[in-house]
Amino acid sequence: MPALAIAEGPDAFIEARRDALIAHVSTLPGYGRISGTALEDMDGDRRLEAFVVSAENCDAEYGCAWMAFSDAPEGWKTIGRGYAQEVSFHRPSGSDDYVIDTDGVRWVYRGGKEIALSTGELARKRPLRPTEADYAFLSEAKPEFDDRAEMDLVRYEIDIDLDGAPETVLVIRGLRYGMGTSGRPYLILDGDRNILVDAAAPDLPIIFPAEGAGLIVNPAPAGLQILELR
Repeated sequence: MPALAIAEGPDAFIEARRDALIAHVSTLPGYGRISGTALEDMDGDRRLEAFVVSAENCDAEYGCAWMAFSDAPEGWKTIGRGYAQEVSFHRPSGSDDYVIDTDGVRWVYRGGKEIALSTGELARKRPLRPTEADYAFLSEAKPEFDDRAEMDLVRYEIDIDLDGAPETVLVIRGLRYGMGTSGRPYLILDGDRNILVDAAAPDLPIIFPAEGAGLIVNPAPAGLQILELR
């Protein structure tokens, strides 16, 4: 059962909205008994967001079904759903807003119809100037990226598994190197320049560092591709 977080505010109001939420979920097919609920104001608009976790709609591999809601004037409205082993509210370091954390993948809510995938930690980092060694490595390891004049190479360093040794992320931009709906190719290298990940993302790879095993999330037309980096 996920750890529960309670939004600030009068206890009676919170509990009344929780009761209304549970009553609403009881009318939805496929949820049955609920194992956990949590409420927070995710986006600072003084309205509650919430998630519930089913105790019956569960899968051994993917976990239990969860749904996220926003407390609209007309009642609770669904803004997200999925399956996860663990679901919780989480406030990232340096942020005033909560995110929904589903097995290490973070979701944000800024109003509207649904939650959105967080941009991750890489988007907060300043890109570094690529080195000559980066270009030399690409020309040898990935000969298809051989036209330096047509390439806009961007370099980042980020410790994905929080072991104290940052990984290098090389994002290959430029019209020649786009990959259609998959976006831009990128590589993640360890300190010895071994390729750990060779993939593509619409913009930057979405990275959620975590001790022992960080996550790299690539949105794709067929859904989310989630890679675990240990």
